[in-house]
Amino acid sequence: MVEAFSGLIRKAESEGVIQGVAVSQSAPPVSHLLFADDNLIFCQASEEVVSHLQMVLVDFKVASGLKINKHKSAMVFSEMWRRRLDLHWRLKEFNLALLAKQAWRVALGPRSVLNSVLSHKYFPHSSFFDSKLGSSPSYTWKSLWGNHDVLAAGLHWKVGDDTLIMIMEHPWNPKLVSFQPISRPAFTPQDSRVAALLTDAKAWDAELIKAELCPLDAESILDIKLHDGECDSLVWHFEKQGQFSVRSTYDVALRLELDAECSMNAQSWDFIWCSKAPPKVILIA
Repeated sequence: MVEAFSGLIRKAESEGVIQGVAVSQSAPPVSHLLFADDNLIFCQASEEVVSHLQMVLVDFKVASGLKINKHKSAMVFSEMWRRRLDLHWRLKEFNLALLAKQAWRVALGPRSVLNSVLSHKYFPHSSFFDSKLGSSPSYTWKSLWGNHDVLAAGLHWKVGDDTLIMIMEHPWNPKLVSFQPISRPAFTPQDSRVAALLTDAKAWDAELIKAELCPLDAESILDIKLHDGECDSLVWHFEKQGQFSVRSTYDVALRLELDAECSMNAQSWDFIWCSKAPPKVILIA
């Protein structure tokens, strides 16, 4: 295990994301010292470097199944950095964001040994997002699965060839906070696809949508760009390219923490704005 941890740090060094500390200009940099009972890691005191170091620690935890004891761990800064460094992130949400990155890799990343093992054991006939925790989950699976809420708060489908996305089951409307339609079309069963809302020319059927859905749903759906010729795909809402990022996921985790302190969730607000109540009643709500 010690060699594996050392290898992860050396890999990060070779990629230039972590730099060790040198005692003089001519001395080689030292990034880590491993002892029987303690491990010392040396790096620059910057948000970017510490973020990459956290990723190394999470990778090691997921791969090894070992848990880092934060009560026995500490960060020590040089006198200069004590004056300059402002650790403004909250560690709980930052750790959630890092674990969410690992969950993203399991759910949507390229096939790996970890992906194969977890999928065969915990969701052999479904996807990560439809999986259950199970009766006796491993520590790794429990940690990854616990990020469902964080991923769900930023993940939605991009409409392509319309063969995968179900109208009422999947998050696919990026214009709404909950990513899901509020009103149910009267003409369609629960498992109908988004294709039912399109014309034969692969354009939104505006007349049908306005007739069957509430104004908020209709207006937002008609504003969604269609990606004809592309497959339906899951994207991360808070990045322009749709790729997962720890920074934006940290913001999502913070928002979820604040939402948990109040009684209204995102879908509740969408439901209120989609209701037929008078505007002054909606504003009071």
